[in-house]
Amino acid sequence: MISDENVLSFLDLLDLDEELIDSRLKSIMSRREISDKHLVSAIHLLQYKQLVNLQENSECDNEEEYEFCTKLVREVNVSNIENVCKIITIALGLNSSTLVNKCEHFIQQILSELPPKDEPDDTRAILILKVTDSILHAVSNCSTKLFLPLLEIPVKNILCSSNENMKIQFLSSTVPKMFAAVTGFNILDSIWDFVKHLHDDNRSIALKVLSSLSDYYLPTPDNSGVVLFESKIVLQAEFWQTILYGLLSTDLLLRKLSIYLAKRALDCVLAMKKDVLVEHNGNIIFQWIHAESNSLKTMWDNYFILIDSLEEKQSNIVLPSLNLFPSLKAMGHWLNCAFNIGLKHDNIQVRLKCINHRLEIKLNSKTEAIVLLEALNYINIYDNTHEVEALKKKFSMFVKDKDILLYIIASIPMLQWSPVPLYHLSCILSDEDLKNKITLAGEHIVPIILDILKIPCNNVPLRKAIHINIAYFVGNCCSGLHWREYANIYLCLQMDLSNTSIDKNPFLNLIKKMINEDGIFFDFIQQSYLNIDFGLFYLQQHKEELPIYIDILHEKIKKIDNITNRHYSDKRECLDDVIYLNQLICKTDNKNHDNVINIRETINTIISSNFKTILLYISSLLVNNTILTIEEIALISDGLHSIFNARNIEQIKEAMLQLYKMSVLFTKDKNVALESVILSLHIIHGLTNNSVLLSIPEQERLNVQDVLKIAANFESKQSIGRLRNMFYEKSCEIVFEMLNQKYCCTDTHTDSILEYIQVVLDCGGYGCLQLCLKIINKMLPFVLMRTDTKFNMEQFICRMWKEIEELKSNNQYTPCIREFINLITHEHLLRLPTFNNIVLLYCKKIVDYGPVKVTPLFYLISKLNSTVLTVDHGHVIYILCDILMFSPVPRKDQRIIENLLVKILKEAKYGFDQTYLGTHFNFEVNYCSVLILSKIKDTEILCTIEKFIKNKIDESFKNKQRYHGHSQGHRLLLTGLQHLLLISLMKVNNSGTRTDPTEDMNWCIELLKKLPHQISVRICLEWYIALHLVKMKISLNEELLESFNDIPLISQLFVLYWTAKRIILSEKDDASGQFEFVMDFLLCHTMGPMFNTRLHAQYLATKLNEVSHIIIPKYPFIMTLIERTFKEGENDKNYVKIKDDYFINNFDIIQDLTPSFIYYFLPKYCEINNEFIDIDYVRSTFNAVNSNISDNMLSTDFHKEWVDFHRTDDEIFSLNICNEEGGKLYEGIEASGTIQKKYVPWKNMSDVYVYEAERKKENKSELIVVASLIDKLPNLGGMARTSEVFGVKTYVVDSLRHLQDKQFQSLSVSAERWINVEEVRPGQALKQYLIAKKSEGYCVVAAEQTSTSVKLQNFQFPMKTLLLLGHEKEGIPCDLLPIMDYCVEIPQQGFVRSLNVHVTAAIFIWEYTRQNIL
Repeated sequence: MISDENVLSFLDLLDLDEELIDSRLKSIMSRREISDKHLVSAIHLLQYKQLVNLQENSECDNEEEYEFCTKLVREVNVSNIENVCKIITIALGLNSSTLVNKCEHFIQQILSELPPKDEPDDTRAILILKVTDSILHAVSNCSTKLFLPLLEIPVKNILCSSNENMKIQFLSSTVPKMFAAVTGFNILDSIWDFVKHLHDDNRSIALKVLSSLSDYYLPTPDNSGVVLFESKIVLQAEFWQTILYGLLSTDLLLRKLSIYLAKRALDCVLAMKKDVLVEHNGNIIFQWIHAESNSLKTMWDNYFILIDSLEEKQSNIVLPSLNLFPSLKAMGHWLNCAFNIGLKHDNIQVRLKCINHRLEIKLNSKTEAIVLLEALNYINIYDNTHEVEALKKKFSMFVKDKDILLYIIASIPMLQWSPVPLYHLSCILSDEDLKNKITLAGEHIVPIILDILKIPCNNVPLRKAIHINIAYFVGNCCSGLHWREYANIYLCLQMDLSNTSIDKNPFLNLIKKMINEDGIFFDFIQQSYLNIDFGLFYLQQHKEELPIYIDILHEKIKKIDNITNRHYSDKRECLDDVIYLNQLICKTDNKNHDNVINIRETINTIISSNFKTILLYISSLLVNNTILTIEEIALISDGLHSIFNARNIEQIKEAMLQLYKMSVLFTKDKNVALESVILSLHIIHGLTNNSVLLSIPEQERLNVQDVLKIAANFESKQSIGRLRNMFYEKSCEIVFEMLNQKYCCTDTHTDSILEYIQVVLDCGGYGCLQLCLKIINKMLPFVLMRTDTKFNMEQFICRMWKEIEELKSNNQYTPCIREFINLITHEHLLRLPTFNNIVLLYCKKIVDYGPVKVTPLFYLISKLNSTVLTVDHGHVIYILCDILMFSPVPRKDQRIIENLLVKILKEAKYGFDQTYLGTHFNFEVNYCSVLILSKIKDTEILCTIEKFIKNKIDESFKNKQRYHGHSQGHRLLLTGLQHLLLISLMKVNNSGTRTDPTEDMNWCIELLKKLPHQISVRICLEWYIALHLVKMKISLNEELLESFNDIPLISQLFVLYWTAKRIILSEKDDASGQFEFVMDFLLCHTMGPMFNTRLHAQYLATKLNEVSHIIIPKYPFIMTLIERTFKEGENDKNYVKIKDDYFINNFDIIQDLTPSFIYYFLPKYCEINNEFIDIDYVRSTFNAVNSNISDNMLSTDFHKEWVDFHRTDDEIFSLNICNEEGGKLYEGIEASGTIQKKYVPWKNMSDVYVYEAERKKENKSELIVVASLIDKLPNLGGMARTSEVFGVKTYVVDSLRHLQDKQFQSLSVSAERWINVEEVRPGQALKQYLIAKKSEGYCVVAAEQTSTSVKLQNFQFPMKTLLLLGHEKEGIPCDLLPIMDYCVEIPQQGFVRSLNVHVTAAIFIWEYTRQNIL
């Protein structure tokens, strides 16, 4: 409203005729079409009438104006709504006596137009709400209220609408005005009645609504401490449940809203000064005891601190705050909200500690169990062995509560598991501590266990281990189930437990004790061959019931015999019985079950006496052209091997020969169904090497040529898919078996077989690849001898590689790649130089693929291990060199899986056969390559390998200035130096070769000078130099020191100390002089400027003096002083560390020059190595290596000395590797950290007003920060954080993709979520953007030093400022400087040219904020 003084002066100025005003207004109101100009004129005229009323303190009749308003409302639209609202407010206020009646009628009339349907007309609804606001505004101006008891507002439709503008209008304007101007109808109650009934994800609506209207729902004391009215919703369960929903949400905004509401609600409760107890279904949701207000307030404050800290990403912020968990246990279910964030934290240290805290609080629902298991289902937390074992021990104690165990078990199938976490969880469940403490029974537990067993796992060893662990769990905790439930579980266990010791497997103990109460057990056993294992194991423990099972078998045999002898019977009628018996034959084969002979032998004897019946039935299948499926053919053929090798073979000889002859005839008949041909091939394959065939004339037996003709006939048959593949697989197997027979003349069939191989590769499936390779390997000598053949070996090798690479499953890939390696490393192929390139090509590929697929590389190195290397095998030596330098850096998840596999493959509990599994590791390749290296006797080959290693290292570090620990460079360098050390033991000095004897040592010296090294590499280099000084008998003198120039001083100390120590121990002739030289060198550095150098020099001098038997008068007094100094500082951590260092105190360059020390102890001691190895495999390999070295040992003085003094492997493996991993993963951070109390009062949480447009405009800053010229992500992320903290209006970057980068996010800490970020590319787009902003009134300021730049302290920032930041190096481009309004610089006092751009931006933004906002 205009003030009285302004009204009077305005009237005096105009002094218009009222009648003229009225007539003009009526003419406008009477118009049929009213434009915006007319509305503006109407507003001016109504304002004049309002001013007249105010001057005369009177009222005028406003009926016509009221009608005009109703007319305008009917025609209102988006373009004129503002003017219409102004007219309504002024017109209704012209007569206060009729205001209430008119407004009550008017407001009910227009609100009734709000569409009641679920999806209202949003545009019309917004206009209606704005009109309503104008009416209520008129009421408030007159300081009166409306009485509307029957008012109806479709709250649900408005709040559930997808139109944010409508909700903003309703909540930020309509609701407050209605609350202030309407009685008889409480809009807040209507809204609460709606939102409190929202459930699930719809509760997000409730959170946003309550946050927007928190001033009304959650009133707090004013400045004088008075609360105008008491909040009611804090006493209702629905309110606290809504807050809990938000805190448990994964949406960061909803969590912010919930925290805001919770903080504000607590202030309301505190102001009420009374006890509050909120319950739901008998459970306490919220409780406040007024007498304990202070302690409760502290507890809730700590809770909010914990929640806020968990939102951070940096572990140094989060970890200290986690110490608050123990003090918050009284908060009960509210802690789940903190755990819900912490257990999903990206930082491993935070997640691990949250898991540990969660295990101290009981689970109360399956939802809580799922959150806990999701935290455990993260492979990276299983990297630290000590942490994992501690966690598993704590979890084992946690699940001893039956309710908790049930929640955990029921939740496991609901997750998509990674194999490693699932294995560790199954280990916990298999813990014997659960036995006799918890018993889970009832039908509900079995489906859960079956679902767990069905969880997919592609890693075969891990899947088997998990299943065995689950079997242990069932045996320990699930006694008392029905035998059928045990059978169902047994069928899902993807392994044969029949060979497992009963005493060790509790699940088998349960089967042993189970009772066949209902008499239908044997009906179940005979239903399917899948039940045979379960039935046999049961009978093994219940021998008294064996006769019942034998009777069942006799019935089956009788049925088969009957159907076989009936000419017109359906042969498929007893097919299942034949399959059952065939599988039973396999299961009861005594060759496979020597430990459980009794029952199985009895059953096998019964069936074997009826083998003839089975063979006759199979013959009848062929005669009657019975079509079988591939699966049925495979199941029948499984038992044929046992039948054909039976002990009673003479009794069934006739039936076998009849079946064989019939099969031969069927394979040659072109009119026979393909299924029958395949069955015949299975029979022929089973009998190919059988002694029974010797009684048949040779012309009646199939030979290779016959099989090839059968294959040629098959080409005319129309077939696709699995039948064709099986035909070729079986024919290949028969051909291979025949080629292995003594009487087979391979040379005569070479061309035919090669043509056959081409056909098989073109038409057969992937299953034929291994067989084709086997056949070629068998025939290779004859193939290479033939010069007239069309077969191209190089093309064949290339094709086989491509085919193998396309294989998807490991059970196909592993045998195929093994045969491929046998081919390319075949001795006949290696002899021919023609194939050198192709052999090198694919061996190099195998080595290159090693980090991803190590199994082929293991097969290759194993094959090379059986090859005698000579100088003629140049390409093979090159391959060996490549493998020797194989030093992969596995991904973290890959390393964790491999470490676990190494562990479980050694556990007897799982009974793994590693050879059968085909699982191999990097360490096996590395140690096997060392084994091959140790076999080499030829010095020329050793020198070639040595040269290759040096060249490889030189090439890799040609342009490198440094490398990191455990990086590819570190591993390659260490691996190469380890081999060089071993080679230095194996060969004589280079004096007999064409190379300089000191070349090797000088190479190491140069490498030591070139760049800083990791400790293991540094030791190897120093060791190598010292070793060559001893081998070449180089004197320790000033001339030698000159060659050590630029070598780190510490390295010089160690080289001289180790060399002198060995010379003294060897009692060389010139030991005294060299001892004195080294002692003087060490002592001259005992008072050097560097503490570390002084300490090492002093300590090495004392150790060398202790070793020496040489007495020189000048040293004892100095040694006494040094020892006294050490005694005074014996607790100093540097002294303690150096006193425990093996390489300072115990190391000897000759004694420790053993393979086990070089390859095992050295890397383990110097660095924390998280890669596990099989110690038994390593020791057995070193035994072989030592044996090879001893056999090839030379007779030089150096080697004789080594033989006399070197340590044994037992001594090496008994050494204490003190640097192994251990300790807490987070102990350093946790111990030193303090809790950063980033507690934000609810009054400062401005970002939670999600529906309040006015509050969103509270940010007064008009600053735009343009960082499009900056390309370093840490700087961009840091500036985003600074911009958010100081309320920058817009932050501009060159690409929005930066916001997803981890480098950006690590500095921004989620700031990008809360500020307006725009993308403007550098170049022309940026120039246009700056010009556009200038046209909008922005002052464009550049942070740049120029000849006309202004000092920052002297510059006044306009409110509308655009700050342009330059590139980190080039600054702001010259073509942009003319666009700048000002260039501003920060005064500097130092010598450095400029500040970091992030720091510069922070200073500018702070100065702008200080001048314009604060």
